[in-house]
Amino acid sequence: MRTEEDIRAALLTLETAAPDAEAGRDVGQGHRTVARSVGRRRMLVASAAVLTAAAIAVPTLFRSTEKSPVTIPSLPDAPWRHSFHLQLPKSYQYGGLEQHQLYRDRERTDVQPPQGSGCIVEVYRRGAFDPSVIPPGATPVTVNGNPGYFASFRLPSDWVIDRPPRIAWRYATDSWAVTSCKDAEMTNDLRGNEQAIAESVVFERQPFLVPFTVEYLPEGFHVQRATAKRPHTWTVGQARIPERYPPLVTISASRDGDANRPDAQSVAIEFRQDDLTKRATGDESVTVNGRPAFLRSDRFGTTLVIPGDGYEFAVGVRAGVLGTPAQTEQQLVAVAEGLRLAERPLDDTSWFDGSTALAR
Repeated sequence: MRTEEDIRAALLTLETAAPDAEAGRDVGQGHRTVARSVGRRRMLVASAAVLTAAAIAVPTLFRSTEKSPVTIPSLPDAPWRHSFHLQLPKSYQYGGLEQHQLYRDRERTDVQPPQGSGCIVEVYRRGAFDPSVIPPGATPVTVNGNPGYFASFRLPSDWVIDRPPRIAWRYATDSWAVTSCKDAEMTNDLRGNEQAIAESVVFERQPFLVPFTVEYLPEGFHVQRATAKRPHTWTVGQARIPERYPPLVTISASRDGDANRPDAQSVAIEFRQDDLTKRATGDESVTVNGRPAFLRSDRFGTTLVIPGDGYEFAVGVRAGVLGTPAQTEQQLVAVAEGLRLAERPLDDTSWFDGSTALAR
């Protein structure tokens, strides 16, 4: 039996096949995590850096070759697995952080168009997107032959009360993707940018690799976000400046259901291989599964650091999220002891498949 969504999509396909004034327009032209520490004040809540040129990356995610036909995902649809990559037009590039953010219900990345403030792409897992958020009267569009809409509407993941004009399209049964662009002056071709970016999405399941498995989280916490980064060079005028101090992989677990929310009460687990934390006089020595480690606390939060040879793992949380200082330290040690580290953390061929390593 056809669902209401199937019927709606079928009608939309018929509607978009007929010529109209809107369709006549050219829409094919081209939106650490270490808790604040002494000296650097790095809060382990959200990451804000990118990889150095020597950092490990997931190379198949960031392609800029000639566009190939869009395909339907064939591997199982599961959290903590890459669901797409982009084959962007030459005048477009990945956004400043050049990262893919995975959530339990979707995967997101940022894109910088030729003009405008920035764009995002969000690909939702099957059944995770509610098309009823698209308002009546939305403008029908097609994306690589798939039916969709152009309209102003909010998504549950939006941080602020905003309804930017965006394109949502159904790329497979009960599976949707969204492109959103923002322009403070509203002078640029938002719809054209969104259409060009949407048509660059290639749906292709790939493993999301992580250098550890998560075996323990505090009661009520679940992995909500996983972020991977790659080398990036900022262009400032004529200068090209490599970004430093990048976490390679950041995992956020929270009670709130979405670690991307500014008010999320999160525990963050991070792996990095640059700008390693230097032990200070006031740090407390601890042992994690026989390995020396140390705790650092201030009024902002607490971080547990497990040093390695050329890398480190860190687990941190804001003050008060896990209770008293003593309870916080006990829980952070328990999380750290529940991490099973890759045999060779600097070699991503020894890393774990996130679909099983983060299944908590």
